[in-house]
Amino acid sequence: MRTAPLISSQNPLETLRAFFSCAKVLPLAQQLHARVIINGLHREVFYGSNITNAYVQSGSLSLATKAFDQITVKNLHSWNTIISGYSKRSLYGDVLQLFKRLRSEGSAVDSFNLVFAIKASQRLLLLNNGRLLHCLVIKSGLEGDLFIVPALLEIYADLGSLNDAHKLFERYSYRSSVMWGFMIKGYLKFSQVSKVFELLSSIDHKDVVLWSAVINGCAKIGKFHKALSVFKRMLENLITPNPVTLAGVILACSGVGSLKLGMSVHGFVIRNMVELDVVNYTRLVDMYSKCGCVKAANRIFCMMPAKSVVSWTAMINGYAMHGLYLEALYTFDQMTQNACVISGKHVPNSVTFTSVLSACSHSGMVQEGLRIFNSMKDYGISPTEEHCAYMIGILARAGLFDAALTFLSNMPIKPGPSVWGALLSACRFHKRVDLADKIAKTLSLLEPNDLSWHASLWNIYGDGRMWGIGEMVMAEEGLNKSVDFSSIEVKNKLYVFSSDDTLASIRTHISHTWNSLSREMRENAWL
Repeated sequence: MRTAPLISSQNPLETLRAFFSCAKVLPLAQQLHARVIINGLHREVFYGSNITNAYVQSGSLSLATKAFDQITVKNLHSWNTIISGYSKRSLYGDVLQLFKRLRSEGSAVDSFNLVFAIKASQRLLLLNNGRLLHCLVIKSGLEGDLFIVPALLEIYADLGSLNDAHKLFERYSYRSSVMWGFMIKGYLKFSQVSKVFELLSSIDHKDVVLWSAVINGCAKIGKFHKALSVFKRMLENLITPNPVTLAGVILACSGVGSLKLGMSVHGFVIRNMVELDVVNYTRLVDMYSKCGCVKAANRIFCMMPAKSVVSWTAMINGYAMHGLYLEALYTFDQMTQNACVISGKHVPNSVTFTSVLSACSHSGMVQEGLRIFNSMKDYGISPTEEHCAYMIGILARAGLFDAALTFLSNMPIKPGPSVWGALLSACRFHKRVDLADKIAKTLSLLEPNDLSWHASLWNIYGDGRMWGIGEMVMAEEGLNKSVDFSSIEVKNKLYVFSSDDTLASIRTHISHTWNSLSREMRENAWL
């Protein structure tokens, strides 16, 4: 028995319209395409464009491109359909190739395809291409378009052409919160914090999007106190924070290292019954870990309704930074055993391996380190220089210098400064001055101006009571030890110290305490 034709012979256009609107799965799109071909309509722009769109919606760009190429005379709709398909898949090089082809075939540009071309140029870091597109916008009479202007503003601000962004921004009286946000992000990205606050003070009605952009931007560039100050002003203006706001605030608390501030933000979340997403749960885990409260971090981690790869990695890293290496390894094994896929991605990822190898390196677990390093290939992850540096550290700190040097010579990538630096650090641990001299010569070629390895070499000479040689080497290189800073919160007060602190009473007290602690640790074989 024959089935009724999918396309009515009397009025195929009307019949197809009903099917095209719901053809979002590949089998239906292919059936429609077959019927269109049978009826000899696949080269007509209406049918060809809709088949192209059906394939784009069903996720098959290769079939979409074939259907598009069969259209005899293409219009703007067909061009924009295929361009948007490639843009949604983040294939920005193809977007620009299609846009170039559109122009070479004599088709007109409009705000739709220009926005996609500008966005593609931004993602590919092609600032000059963005400027050429800006010229085309002006020639096409579209410079006031409400979609194009924000796109141009974003590429200028994001790629560092802040003067061009400012000129464009000042040219238009209508400024959406999105446009303000692009300017703020641009200034923050290139550390022009004063410009951000000038901009913020000029806005009469600041919404949560703008406040959040400033808070997150400050936190991401390390201006943690600024971020918290802006958050305070936001609350004073009776603006309710959203999850994006809180993500920046929690990051700032992590950076400051203040448990009191972090707990107050967490308390705000609980009191106001703010629904947390996986990003904010993860940042709370990271914040409590960095503020020294790993038990609270674990409680947050365990109560998460869903965990991402980043969540697991944050917990592993939290354990590792507090010397809870067995817990870090247990969490890693739990992660790999309980789930093969988290949030659509195979786990663990490269960062996870960095955290767990760090734990193995500091705990001296050689066999575990080798097992974990070798398991990377099971997840399709290629070792980076950082992974290899940790493995060198694991072997060398255990005194297995021959194995470390063999590993180094067989590395799949060329050993860089971090690898040689890990080996140099182990030389101090085992007082291998002879090997340290050879490593230092290699590092002097790779990174002659990096003070960290010079300091390590100085310490190796010092531990071997070879201060004279150490001073001679430092003098020959014309080097001074850099000033380092650290901070600690005691009884809700944050103390900041520097390595060249001149307060004699504090230095003496710290020195006596440190010497006593070091002596006790050495007697108990902890060092």
